[in-house]
Amino acid sequence: MAKKTAKAAPAKKATTTQSAAERAYRRMPDDFATVFEQAGSAAGVADHYGVPRHTAHGWIRRLGKQDSTATTTR
Repeated sequence: MAKKTAKAAPAKKATTTQSAAERAYRRMPDDFATVFEQAGSAAGVADHYGVPRHTAHGWIRRLGKQDSTATTTR
């Protein structure tokens, strides 16, 4: 049997507004907290927005950090 070889996808170039050293990140949507509360999981959020699960996990971590700093800064 012949083995199938996977072709590597060409790497995407950074956008012109960012330098080569920076990584382009997706911005967290404004309605993220509401959607996360309704979806209840990273997979549900990822499906809702059409993004990879690792992106949804990053948004969830960021939301948690924002919530913890909002309650501790008094």
